[in-house]
Amino acid sequence: MSIIFNSQFYYRPKQFLSLDESMIPFLGRSSLKVFMPLKQVKYGLKAYVLCESTTGFVVNWCLHTGRKKNKENSAIYNIVMRLVDGCEGEDYTLFMDRYYSTLRLFIDLKDIQIRACGTIQSKRLHLDDKTSKEIDKIKDNEIKYFSGPSKLLLSIFKDYKTVLVLSNYHQPENLDKERRIRKKNYNENTKPNAKEIVKMPRSIIDYNLYMRGVDNFDQLISYYCPNIRSKRWYVKVFFHFLEIAIVNSYTIYKSICESQSAKIMSHLEFRKEIIRELVSDVRQDKEIPSTPKKINRFRSGSLCEGTEEVKENTVTEERKTTKKNVDKSTAKKKTPEKGNSKADEPTLKKTKTTSSNYEKSKAKITINLSTTKKTLVFGNNTMSKI
Repeated sequence: MSIIFNSQFYYRPKQFLSLDESMIPFLGRSSLKVFMPLKQVKYGLKAYVLCESTTGFVVNWCLHTGRKKNKENSAIYNIVMRLVDGCEGEDYTLFMDRYYSTLRLFIDLKDIQIRACGTIQSKRLHLDDKTSKEIDKIKDNEIKYFSGPSKLLLSIFKDYKTVLVLSNYHQPENLDKERRIRKKNYNENTKPNAKEIVKMPRSIIDYNLYMRGVDNFDQLISYYCPNIRSKRWYVKVFFHFLEIAIVNSYTIYKSICESQSAKIMSHLEFRKEIIRELVSDVRQDKEIPSTPKKINRFRSGSLCEGTEEVKENTVTEERKTTKKNVDKSTAKKKTPEKGNSKADEPTLKKTKTTSSNYEKSKAKITINLSTTKKTLVFGNNTMSKI
């Protein structure tokens, strides 16, 4: 966990954080392997990751090892409080989905000065029959607010489905949000990709905007993932931590370049530069020359224009060489050897042709088998074919 400790030491995340699961692909045998059908990687090791919402910087990390029995608190509650350890009183805002959200968790996060917002299941709210019936009768694009203990705010909005969002710092506020028109609202006059303005609660807009930190982290990993196959789960975890170190270092590098208004290299070039720095000492000791950088001629505009001419020149040169070889083979016909019984054999006429038009256009060719002799060269040995 020294990678996580050094990341927290050298970089201070911004205000918004997100908490979600991340899958490590693994197909071996282990009691830690789980199946998650809604994830892109369905089989593997599950990790709980706390990331920065905008960059995907990993703030804290925890591997799923099964639920531990604890009478006082649930396992999910303990995971969230463990990941948030060290963020107390630092003016952070945490976003999570309904897998983690509970009333007690949001109240305790507010006590340690951490703002929290996330979707929640209706079963965990312990609603009475009257409020549950009001939620069931809500109409399309209708908004309702309910207040809970410790000034918690429950925002309800119905889009395709009824969405419940719990927050410990938001106020009942509606904002205009531009989005695409839904299919059930299409008319004959609606244009393709038409948009409409809908009023939505502020808490739902913030949730949709900042609940993507772990997705950004998974996206950065998926671009250049090594995909090393192993039957041991700890090997996959080790290489997963190497990816965390690269993503976090790239985020720190970008923040430094932005502060100094310097040019930022791409993610791929950053990974290549890390490899060059790691190998530079070995190259100097063994006096190995550095590999030159390859130039992709199809990306630069000046080189792309001349590629067609180069191809045409190569084709014409190949045709010339084939014609020369054919002329040499026909000119250098060997005389028949003495005592060869095949010299007295009669000549054969070539009668097999591809089509009748070809016979009319071309004259009939006679081939003397005794005089023709081709040689096939394979390395230093020569083979003669009669």
